[in-house]
Amino acid sequence: MNISSICVIISNTFKAYARCALLVDKIIIINHNLLGVDNIVNDVRQDIELADRIVSGEIDNSHGFNHHSFIYRVTNEPLDCCRHYLRDRNRIVAVTASGDQILKSIALGTNEVDTFDISSFPKYYLDLKISAVKSLSREEYFNLFYNINIDDKDAEKLYTRVSDKLEGHSKLFWDHLKNKLSWNKLYRTPLFTPINAFRYFLDKEEMMKYYSLLSEQEYNDLQERIGKVRIRSITADFNNIASIVSGTYDLAYLSNVIDYVPIPQFESVIKNIRFNPGGLLFNVCAYTLQVNKLADYRDMESRGYRIEKANKLPLILTKRF
Repeated sequence: MNISSICVIISNTFKAYARCALLVDKIIIINHNLLGVDNIVNDVRQDIELADRIVSGEIDNSHGFNHHSFIYRVTNEPLDCCRHYLRDRNRIVAVTASGDQILKSIALGTNEVDTFDISSFPKYYLDLKISAVKSLSREEYFNLFYNINIDDKDAEKLYTRVSDKLEGHSKLFWDHLKNKLSWNKLYRTPLFTPINAFRYFLDKEEMMKYYSLLSEQEYNDLQERIGKVRIRSITADFNNIASIVSGTYDLAYLSNVIDYVPIPQFESVIKNIRFNPGGLLFNVCAYTLQVNKLADYRDMESRGYRIEKANKLPLILTKRF
C-alpha cells in the first residue's frame, strides 16, 4: 500500500469520525432540550418503578410532602390574583406543582424558568402539559386535563396526539404507565390528587372561571412562545434551593411554601436567591387560616415583606428587591 492510499484511508477515517461526532453532538442537543425542558433525573427507571407501586396501591403517597408525593392535577390558586405579578417577568424560579402557574407566566411574557419540586413526578407532568399545548387546541387541552367526564375514547385519542410530541425521560415515564392503564383510569389513581380534593372538578367550566386558567388569548400566546422558552425542571426540596438557583431572577413564585415551613427557615432560604432590581418574591398563602400563621406573617412586614388581601384567597405575601 502506497503513501497516497494510506492518506486516503486516514482522510476517510477522519471524515467518518467527524460525521459521528456531529451526529453525537446533535443527539446530545436533542436530548438536552426536551420540549424546551432540561430534565435532571438520576434514573427515570426508579421514578417509573415508584410510580408503578403508587398506582398499584403498594405505597401510600397521600401524607405529607416527599419524593413520591402526588401530582397536583391543577393549581389550587386562583390565578387572577397572580396575573399582574407574573406579567413580563423575564426570568423566574418557581415550584413546579401542577405546572399551571408556570404556563401562565410564560403566556404573560416569561422567557426562562427554573422549576423545583420535592416530588419526582411533577416535572413529567409539566412536560406532558407542554406537549399538550403544542398538540391540542385550548378546548382539547382543558378536556384532557380538567374534564373528569371526558369519554374514554376521546381521552385516548388526545393522549396519543400529546404522546407523539413527548421525548426522552417524560415519554418513557408516561408511555410506560399508559401501556398499563387508560388515561381516565390513570388520572384517577393515587399518583394524582383525588378527584374530590378540589371543588373545580365537579364542573369544568366553573373550574376554568374560578381559577382563571388560560384565556383564549393567553393560550394562543403560550402556543406561540412555548418552543422558545428555556425551562429547567429539577427534583429538589425548598430547603436545598441554593443548589439549583443560578444567576438572578425577576420573580420567585413559591406558591404555598411558607405555610409549610418555619418562617426563620423560609427567610434563610430566600437569602440564597439573587434578584434583579425590581425583582419580586411572591408567595400565595392559601392555607393561612388553617395553619394559624397570620400573626407571624404580620410580624414579617417589619422586615420588608408585604401582606396583601386577595380575592378568593386569605392573603398574598410579597417582597420587592
